[in-house]
Amino acid sequence: MKKDFVAFTVLLFVVSFSVDSAILEEDNCEITNPAAYEVEYTITITNNGSATITQIDLWVPVVQEHKPYQLVDYWVSDPQPVEFKEDEFGNKIAHIRVKREIAPGESVTIRVRCKVQVYAFSCKPVTSSFEKYDKESELYKKYTAPEKNIESDNQQIKEKAAEITKDIDDPYLAAKKIYEFVMNHMSYVRQDRCRGALYALQEKKGDCTEYSDLFVALCRARGIPARPVHGLTHDWAEIYIPDVGWIPVDATLGRGGKDYFGNITNKNVILYTERYLYLEGKELGLYRFSYRYKGKNPDVRHSFDTNKRKIDIWYEDPTILKEVESLHDEGEKCVDSGDYDTALVKFQKAKELYSKLGDSMHVKLCESGISFAEIGQKAVLYFSEALGYFEKKIYSEARSKFIRAMNCYGLVENEQKWQECKTYIAQCDTGIEADSLFEKGKAQIEEGALDEAKLNLENAQKKYEELGDQYLRKYN
Repeated sequence: MKKDFVAFTVLLFVVSFSVDSAILEEDNCEITNPAAYEVEYTITITNNGSATITQIDLWVPVVQEHKPYQLVDYWVSDPQPVEFKEDEFGNKIAHIRVKREIAPGESVTIRVRCKVQVYAFSCKPVTSSFEKYDKESELYKKYTAPEKNIESDNQQIKEKAAEITKDIDDPYLAAKKIYEFVMNHMSYVRQDRCRGALYALQEKKGDCTEYSDLFVALCRARGIPARPVHGLTHDWAEIYIPDVGWIPVDATLGRGGKDYFGNITNKNVILYTERYLYLEGKELGLYRFSYRYKGKNPDVRHSFDTNKRKIDIWYEDPTILKEVESLHDEGEKCVDSGDYDTALVKFQKAKELYSKLGDSMHVKLCESGISFAEIGQKAVLYFSEALGYFEKKIYSEARSKFIRAMNCYGLVENEQKWQECKTYIAQCDTGIEADSLFEKGKAQIEEGALDEAKLNLENAQKKYEELGDQYLRKYN
């Protein structure tokens, strides 16, 4: 993997993945041997000039999941991003800003940390046909077209692709032949910059970037959708097979004798799947920063350091992961349907499993779900108590309970029950007013104010009738 720097713009690889296209069908693949990593990047920017920097803006790709074989626990940065952008392929990019004065001789360090789990992955051989491709689809057009360093329209590359795949009508088998050619054709030689597919074909050498570029270019020239994959310390490729999805191919590692066509190790942490990322028309392959300053050019220097540390697995068994995700989803559905007792059980079980897996982020999400379920249970209890008071015509107590129930239903976003409570509260208000008129009428009878008493008692009776209260209070 190489770095490419352009005037005041620096590019940094940060864990990222675009989930813009179909993922492999479960029947076609197997994931095993999970490995978890904590990764930290630090970008240090030093002001070596005489001017003062007033603001630095940094754009960094954000790690995303690539199911089924890459999962993400968290991604954080210090300072926190001021915003997130997304390119046309779904890759997310964080905009980080340092807004303070950096005097001559001073430095500022930006840190990015993430925790990611990767499975070893293998795909079963498949049978397909070039005729199955939808050649009018955006996916096909995008990933069979040439681009910078993937010169699939070059005549030499087109002729070589045709020669390698002569008389092969199956894209899977054709790509396998191209994989074998690249491994046998090239020698691994570390490069100081990205050279591209044509260079690799002509010079017969390169590192992982040239291996993947040549493989992708030959596939595209043959009409097989293909794309490079950028990893933490390594590049490889993917091909798209109809009715299957994206299949990983690593011609660089294949040189060692093990088959890496349709297979990938648990050491390959995916960064992103495009050859180059673009943000607002500007190329973003590693990272990019810009700065503002007072006075003349401040002569900025930068350094980049990365640390990838293997840690204990937090998802040891994919079946447990499926179970716990299902429990959490079921808990959310129960909350939405108002079945808070079942929701509580689901969230508690999910929390227990996430705790065993060491997934602190999802433990917190389950705790939130438990809180929602408990609030929902309180809402049900308050509502039941309120109905009991309402049926006994104890409107003041009923109103108090309905208000509590309504507040709880509002917290769990149960609009139907919230509205029902609101309706009952209005009826309780009528009942409370009727009780007040009735008590006032009784007092007026005792005082001898019979006309006023008659009026208040009649009004009280009307309000009781509005409520369907057949027990008409009479004063004897």
